[in-house]
Amino acid sequence: MPKSSDFSRWRTNTLGTGADYATPKLNHVRRLTSIIVESGGGRVGSCAVLSNCQRFDVLITSPDDDVDFVNELVAGCLAREAERYAAANREAGLRGSLLNGLRLFLDMPSSSSSSEEPDRGGEYEQILEHITTLTEPTEIATYLALAAAGMNNPKRPYNPYNSRDSHIMLQLKRCLQTASIAPATTSSSPPRNATVLDLLSVSLKCGSIARNENACPSIKSLKPYGKKYSPSTPSDLLETVKSQVKREKIDPIIEEFVNGGSDFNAIIEFRTSSNEIGEALGINAQEVAKLIHEPTLILKGSESTDKFREYIESRVDDLENELVLGEAILIRNESQLGSFVDEEEQWNAMDPQDIEVLEGREAAQREVKFWEEYMLMRYK
Repeated sequence: MPKSSDFSRWRTNTLGTGADYATPKLNHVRRLTSIIVESGGGRVGSCAVLSNCQRFDVLITSPDDDVDFVNELVAGCLAREAERYAAANREAGLRGSLLNGLRLFLDMPSSSSSSEEPDRGGEYEQILEHITTLTEPTEIATYLALAAAGMNNPKRPYNPYNSRDSHIMLQLKRCLQTASIAPATTSSSPPRNATVLDLLSVSLKCGSIARNENACPSIKSLKPYGKKYSPSTPSDLLETVKSQVKREKIDPIIEEFVNGGSDFNAIIEFRTSSNEIGEALGINAQEVAKLIHEPTLILKGSESTDKFREYIESRVDDLENELVLGEAILIRNESQLGSFVDEEEQWNAMDPQDIEVLEGREAAQREVKFWEEYMLMRYK
């Protein structure tokens, strides 16, 4: 991407560079991915943006193979946002710039219409000229997997024991958090119908395995070189370990994903069904993501479907027991209310665990309904 341009200043100040851990600009990134999806006019299924000091990547899935359309769409959206940012600062002057800086610090995106035509001016041409495109599923998945593992950083050699190297995992998780999915998008057989969420999930799995001594014993030889003032890793050792981890661990995961391996199909189907059920029940996406986190880990770990089902059934049993306990607490409270001045005094005198049970009743009821609907859909 061009460095001496409005784009560079907009990117650094609005999206961040991956170094702003205290004030991550998640809302700005989420807004950008949403704009790109909506500006695609139904031709963009999902979008995610990874912005850090080493790379600026826009991940897009599309139902067709029109690379020129995608490149022009991305360049136009980025140019429009960059030029709007520059124009706002010029018009506002010093006072406006300070207020704008405060807004950015607090992660409060300005409003804009995604229905506007993407910009086609000079900034657009500069951005378009600098775009490098990957289109093959294996190529894209491998690029993200190696990024997650810390193996394709041009300025820092691979070392899973270097804390700075592992920052990319947090950045990819934020990338996943801020991704946007078109409402009509479904994904049943990767990789063509996979969303960016699936690509990012695969990369995070590879990044975790590449840092796991039990999964990759060979990385232990890099441990003496992982601290700040450690000597440089011998190049032959580095290449040997990298090649082994990639060949034995990362490549098989990518191959299974691209070829539609059973566990990835199961994860995609589970996530898609869960989102549909959540939408039907009025449960927001963030809550659905929390509900399916643990069972998704079971699927990612290639556990049996029996264990997956057992988890859900056990979870429902626990929730129903909690609801029964909550009902008993309410009956007890009603019978003992005369011993207190009012309900507030009674509430304040209650055991903290009982309060927690009562406060969680609505969420527990929603979750039971969610899992009941899923089990009906999956095992009917």
